[in-house]
Amino acid sequence: MINKKGISPLIAWMLLISISVAIGFFVINWAMDNIPEPKPDFNYCEDVSLSYSGIEYSDQQISMNLTNNGYFTIQKISFGAKFLSGNEKWCEEGIEIIPNINEELNISLTFDGGDCDGGGNDVQYSLIEITIVPWIIVEGDVINCNDRKLIIIDFDEEEFIPET
Repeated sequence: MINKKGISPLIAWMLLISISVAIGFFVINWAMDNIPEPKPDFNYCEDVSLSYSGIEYSDQQISMNLTNNGYFTIQKISFGAKFLSGNEKWCEEGIEIIPNINEELNISLTFDGGDCDGGGNDVQYSLIEITIVPWIIVEGDVINCNDRKLIIIDFDEEEFIPET
């Protein structure tokens, strides 16, 4: 019994640590292959809110005050007008609307080639609906927040008929 030999305590600790590291390495590799990565939350448009006030119609112009109630600066808007005839016209307006600041917007209804202030005279019927879609920039990309569009339907029973 006196001549019985074992491993030294230093070697025992080194073996325990190396075995633990090896087991940890295999568990991490297994987990990386079998556990899906979480999907990033790209719901930036949930923080976009647009409101209007003081809407006025004259000739073929619409004027209104837009307020950005969200957290992101709106970089541009898509503006759509729907008419009693069923026609619908869309254009884009590059307008920067900073959060919690009113921005006066004047849109011409003489749509031509997607430009809000074009020279054509396509408007021949009563306006029944206006749609405003905000666009924001996130991480260098311009994002269309179509789910946060502002639809204006109530025209106080006034018909907007442009001059012919």
